[in-house]
Amino acid sequence: MKPTATILVCVLAAGLASAQSSSILQNTRNTMNSVSNHATAQSNEALGVHQTAAPVVAQKVIGPPVRERKKERPVPAPTHAGWL
Repeated sequence: MKPTATILVCVLAAGLASAQSSSILQNTRNTMNSVSNHATAQSNEALGVHQTAAPVVAQKVIGPPVRERKKERPVPAPTHAGWL
């Protein structure tokens, strides 16, 4: 493989690996929500719509979600038909 192709593959792999970071994903999500909210606010202002903010209700987080236990399947009995 040529050195330029190797460098390209390494840079591409590093970019894909960094794109999987949860902090980067959360930052991108927050930025996109902010842009969407800003655009909605500007549109409402242009149309003369005045909205009052709804009260924010805090939710109490108790702990991680509870996972259901997997049901155990019965193990089938071995067949001895091939042993005869």
